[in-house]
Amino acid sequence: MRDRDDFGSDILDMRDLIARRNKIPPNRDAYQRDDDDSEFLVMFEELEQQLWTDIEEIANGYDPTLIRDSYFVTYAQDYAEDIGAISRDLDWPASHIDWDSAADSLKTDFTEFSIGSYTYYGRAG
Repeated sequence: MRDRDDFGSDILDMRDLIARRNKIPPNRDAYQRDDDDSEFLVMFEELEQQLWTDIEEIANGYDPTLIRDSYFVTYAQDYAEDIGAISRDLDWPASHIDWDSAADSLKTDFTEFSIGSYTYYGRAG
């Protein structure tokens, strides 16, 4: 898994994205940026455009986590374990749960964001 402030990671924290954006030189110093920073800024702007409010407001007032679509089934399973819906110690019945279906059901509580070639889900409000 990549860092939590890099698009393409399984899980992103909007607070980490904001911190990384704030470290990148402003437009007047674009020549100081490397290609990774420039690509990051394009994707960060794509995310900002899809939010119904300011990204900093969401990061500080709501759940700042974004989950990549390819990781969402694992996230759903971990979430079910974390809230005590299933036990981490039991093979049965957890080994017989249709986690794809469970993850699809959980997605109804999330908003989908297309960022570059990635799709993320987050609770943005």
